[in-house]
Amino acid sequence: MTFDYSYYNYKNQTVDQSNRYSITDASLFYQKEDSPWNFKITAQNLTDETFKQSNSFSDYLISDTRTYIMPRIILFGIGYKL
Repeated sequence: MTFDYSYYNYKNQTVDQSNRYSITDASLFYQKEDSPWNFKITAQNLTDETFKQSNSFSDYLISDTRTYIMPRIILFGIGYKL
């Protein structure tokens, strides 16, 4: 089993903007001893976040970036080793 959790707390005090989001992925793999069959279930973006945003300001450039995140995905896999 694998589990990955990332929490982001973005804050731009210049324009009083904050953005909090978390990305969670998990995976579970099972194979019985001496069996050619295996099973795997994988889930991505369990918190179902839609985007992450950041911005920056300087004397010459103003930048606002919004990155869209893939929706929650759950995959189930079955494998057989010949």
